[in-house]
Amino acid sequence: MVKRLQQYPIKIIVLNTFYKKYLIDKKIDKKKLFVLNNPIEIPENYLYSVNSDYAVYAGSIVEQKGVEELLTAWKQSKVNLKLKIV
Repeated sequence: MVKRLQQYPIKIIVLNTFYKKYLIDKKIDKKKLFVLNNPIEIPENYLYSVNSDYAVYAGSIVEQKGVEELLTAWKQSKVNLKLKIV
């Protein structure tokens, strides 16, 4: 896939500087890369509260995100919250 990205005269949008650096490390020309940070603003009333009865994981379910590790740690923890994955 990276070789194909290198071949074509395209622009690549990534969601954060981590992925931009990752692709630069894979020899993708940095002139092709543009960071578009998450454009969604989270209202203040959606922030964590000590009165919450659950925690939320919101993100891609891919190996790089460590979801499997999250689930393993969650099972081993003594946290008295439900985990919601969205």
